[in-house]
Amino acid sequence: MNIVTESHISGRPVGEKPRARPVRMVRWFIIIGSLLALLVGALVGFNAFRSKMIAQFFANNKPPPSTVTVAQAKSEVVPNLMTAQGDLANYKAQATGAALALDRAKQLAARQFGPQSTVDAAQATYDQANAGIAKTEAIISQKLVRAPFDGELGVRHVEVGQYLTAGTQIVTLTDLSVLYANFTVPEKGSAALQVGQTVRVAVDAYPGRTFEGKINAIEPQIAADTRNIRVQATLANPDKILKPGMFATITVVLPDKPPVVTVPETAVDYTLYGDSVFLITEKNENDGKTSLTAVRTFVRTGNRVQGRAEILSGLKDGDRVVAVGQLKLQSGAAVTISTDPAPPIPANPPRY
Repeated sequence: MNIVTESHISGRPVGEKPRARPVRMVRWFIIIGSLLALLVGALVGFNAFRSKMIAQFFANNKPPPSTVTVAQAKSEVVPNLMTAQGDLANYKAQATGAALALDRAKQLAARQFGPQSTVDAAQATYDQANAGIAKTEAIISQKLVRAPFDGELGVRHVEVGQYLTAGTQIVTLTDLSVLYANFTVPEKGSAALQVGQTVRVAVDAYPGRTFEGKINAIEPQIAADTRNIRVQATLANPDKILKPGMFATITVVLPDKPPVVTVPETAVDYTLYGDSVFLITEKNENDGKTSLTAVRTFVRTGNRVQGRAEILSGLKDGDRVVAVGQLKLQSGAAVTISTDPAPPIPANPPRY
């Protein structure tokens, strides 16, 4: 018997009405989908319930508290330390132990309770420790810097822990008890210099104060470029107020010279034609009165010391010269003497 299924039908006869699709299969799909959704929801709910119950179990079953020791945290400065080399202490400790061992070995050997070899070994250990001490002390002594004299230290030129090589400048050391004053004098004054002569030193830091010293060395050669001679003097500095490097004005005290005529420096007129002064001369008039006249007189001057000029020739002791006002004078002009005193010598006269 031949059976023709619906799937083999490709068409329907003309004029035949279409048949309605069955809804049974759709219902089965809806039922199966609902069951799957309920199953998935049940699994999710079960897992959530299980997790909650497990957490509740552990929360209700905590272990008993343990006993501990606590400390309070605080802010403090922690020392920044570095362990140094302790060879010297190590060798000293070894020497102490070796000395005790050597003493015990000698006592046992004296009582015939120990061999001599033990004493020899202890002696060698003791000597080795002492050799280590001597070596370490020698190394330490090489790292010490000793100065050949006492003095005051200045600013350090190196940092702590810096490696030093030979010749490195570490710090200045100055002996302020005695200072050296180095100065130069012209060639023409070298014949008057002698070791042991007194010098007077003035510094800008202490105006109006003079310090005395002695010449201790004179350079035997004259500088070819400046034609000056170098001289050195020593100064006692008990108060330690003078410092090396200060600018000083030094005066050499020479032996006293024979008396010489001097006039105020303001009385000398220095010109290219020569040095001159206005000499006061007296003239008797016919009426019996005396008139004064200023006459220009040429002189030969020497040194100028403390505001006065030496007159080597041209004046004699007792002559009167014009000290102030000579700029308006001509030789032979009549003058009168003012009652005003002569101007004082300036505290710091100009140096030429």
